[in-house]
Amino acid sequence: MKEKLEETFDTISINLKLQTFLLKLSDTLRPLDNPVDIEEAVTKIALDFMDADWCHYCTIDGDNLIILRDAVRGDLPSLVGEYQINKFPLFNNILSAGRAFIVDDVHTTNILDEELKQLCLQLQNISFINVPVIKNGKTVGLLSIVQSKPRKWTDTEVELIIETAERTWAAVERAKAEEALHQSEEKYRTIFTSIDQGLVLCELVRNKKGKGIDYYMLEVNPTYEKQTGLSKEMVLGKTILQVFPTMDKSHIDTFAAVVDNQCPVVFEQYFEVNHRWHEVK
Repeated sequence: MKEKLEETFDTISINLKLQTFLLKLSDTLRPLDNPVDIEEAVTKIALDFMDADWCHYCTIDGDNLIILRDAVRGDLPSLVGEYQINKFPLFNNILSAGRAFIVDDVHTTNILDEELKQLCLQLQNISFINVPVIKNGKTVGLLSIVQSKPRKWTDTEVELIIETAERTWAAVERAKAEEALHQSEEKYRTIFTSIDQGLVLCELVRNKKGKGIDYYMLEVNPTYEKQTGLSKEMVLGKTILQVFPTMDKSHIDTFAAVVDNQCPVVFEQYFEVNHRWHEVK
């Protein structure tokens, strides 16, 4: 009875410890938007929690394995850099396995040939867990936790590293997507502000019957301001009828037709504000 209670308490304690780790990992990753910062945070947290000597996360890009940050203890060398996978037999073995690659003691393992054993001894990789992240049948990442002495890895530790690898990959991919979106927005903003044509972004306003009756002016570029004489302060966040209550409403019907029919239109419009005719597309 006492042994069962002790076993139950040990299980509860382990589960609480794991939940604490995963919660800390999630809280740490949530605000990060840079892959370098993400890898630095993950490797440090995992290294400390697992009380290991080495931890690194790799992004797999074709035949290249890229390590942006790693965490190490003492005077062990950092592995930060870019490597060609086919030049490193150990990486090839790990990735070819397609699953968690676990070695408790390089000296006694039978899953490595003698050449790889000597390589691990040289690198002080005596005991390790390597977890590939596989998406759509393709290896896209790899999380490694390494000990410089023999160690018996538990099933719980292996599962934890697997979960950490998945969360790291997800965080890195989110950061990459946000960066790509930011770059796209910057590119759009550059074009929008520098083009020599006046541009205005509008949002159609409908009545209860669904008919377009007005439109908000959400954004205008500098050329539009120059061509029309309408500054951002005059129009942004307002409808065109709020800016010009007595204006001819026929072109609102044209705008509504473009939205409803999903077809472009070109027409000429007279702007009373600057007493000019403008070609509108």
